[in-house]
Amino acid sequence: MNRVLSGREEILRVERRLYTDSMSSVMKSLTALEHKYEDMHSRELISENRFSQYIFDLLRIRCNILHGMMQREKAFDLLDKMAGIVAKTNHSIQHAHLAREHYRLRSDIEIIPDDERVLRESLETFMIHGELLHAFRCAMTLAQHAQKIDKYDHCLNYLQKAKEIQLELPGEPFLDSQIKLGMGNFNIAMQDFEKAEEYLQEAINNSRMEKNWRTELIALSNIASISLMKTKKSPEKALEILKDCICIAKKRKAYHDLSRMHVMTGSAFSKIGSHKQALESFNEAGKLYKKYPFPLHEATLHYKLARLFMDMQPASSKNGKIEHHFQQAHLMTQKYDFLQLRVWVLRHWGFWLRQRKQWERAFSMLHESYQVQHAILGKEAQRNIKDLEIQYVSSLHQKENELLKKQNHELGRETKDLRNQLLERTSSIMKELNRYGEVRSKVLEILEQNGTKTKVLKEISTLLMPLSGTDIERELFFSEFHQTYSGFQTKLETLIPEITMKESEVSMLIRCGFSTYQIATFLDISTRTVETHRLNIRRKAGLQASETIDGFLSSIES
Repeated sequence: MNRVLSGREEILRVERRLYTDSMSSVMKSLTALEHKYEDMHSRELISENRFSQYIFDLLRIRCNILHGMMQREKAFDLLDKMAGIVAKTNHSIQHAHLAREHYRLRSDIEIIPDDERVLRESLETFMIHGELLHAFRCAMTLAQHAQKIDKYDHCLNYLQKAKEIQLELPGEPFLDSQIKLGMGNFNIAMQDFEKAEEYLQEAINNSRMEKNWRTELIALSNIASISLMKTKKSPEKALEILKDCICIAKKRKAYHDLSRMHVMTGSAFSKIGSHKQALESFNEAGKLYKKYPFPLHEATLHYKLARLFMDMQPASSKNGKIEHHFQQAHLMTQKYDFLQLRVWVLRHWGFWLRQRKQWERAFSMLHESYQVQHAILGKEAQRNIKDLEIQYVSSLHQKENELLKKQNHELGRETKDLRNQLLERTSSIMKELNRYGEVRSKVLEILEQNGTKTKVLKEISTLLMPLSGTDIERELFFSEFHQTYSGFQTKLETLIPEITMKESEVSMLIRCGFSTYQIATFLDISTRTVETHRLNIRRKAGLQASETIDGFLSSIES
């Protein structure tokens, strides 16, 4: 005769089915249990305290399912109900569960500096009360959190803690496959793809024996991502794996994973040049995000779409779309502080703008990407990594750095070439102005010696004036100046907000080494006017008597 299960055992059995059954099936079982406990409570067969505990656990499992189905608003509503129960019971274990579930929902969008401490306190609570299964899950959550914030030494420690807890739970299903999955993800972050694949394959084998579709699905998709990340990429292999993953995710209504797999499928098609199929996969992901918003994956999708349109021919016809998707990805990475993704968005946006010769914006994007990367590396430098037995820099990273150095060198060379061209043109203009000045002076001197009347001299002088810099020459010069010294005018206006347009032009000519006389001739104004502009620039810049205006303008970086 079968033993009658207690309420706690019934709930645990349903919770285990999260790994083996469809989410809708588990939801039906939860509803049935909820009705059962409500009926028992109304007939006073279970106490108020026991009833609250059962309902809390059912809400917790529902929250987990809704998270997997990307129904975030409904999940947060359940969290509010759970918080109401905790406020009444003040139960420490429930409080620990609430903290973990709240983190799991919120961490898709926002990471708070206090998260690790709160999760660690939950882990300690579970350990103190002997709730080892929940302690294991909390340790795994901590490992995932540490990986999200790049604390890889902490991640390794929490994985080890989970392994220790698992040893105290012999025979408990699904734990070993989750450990293997965690180690596989850790080694992906370390760029040790060979070791990662070994762990992930073990996780898949264990999951198949246990009929654990959830862990199998994630492990399979992560092997597909390795195929796209390796130096020798294999998008065809990734597509084969992702096809199976999408079938599993659709069948189980695991929309959280399904959306990510559509994005990965689009990336794989992009790498083999199947742009139409890539766009179809990205559109499938976009439909899911409209129905079930997910900021990190959505930002990634915009970035991938921008890259796809860059690769499509003719790329110039897609400029509006490329700009739109880069802007959307950038806005989302800023809003939700996705630093690593923002680096890639800014970098490729900058390279694209450089190809279009939008130098000022390109340099601005690249500069911001280096600043964000420096912020990430700054945090990395504060960590104690001496005891780690893992190589943080793989050959892939080294090659990437070499590529960046090469690209930076090319950018520097192109900038140098542009400046040399401008200097050559400036030198040519100076020679022409000097030659004109000499000719004009000589003509007037000869006429004076021959006793030409003052009125005639003025008329001849006026006729000679149009030989100064023409409007076309001036327009060409300033156009070339802005391309060469892309950030000069912006920074000048930042340092001297009240500077006028004419004073800006004078500043640019001084920056290129023009003398007062040459500036006057080129701008078709008097030398006294140029001197006035120089004095105004000095005054507005707040220069001391010992400081030269030439030195001040030369010090402005472009």
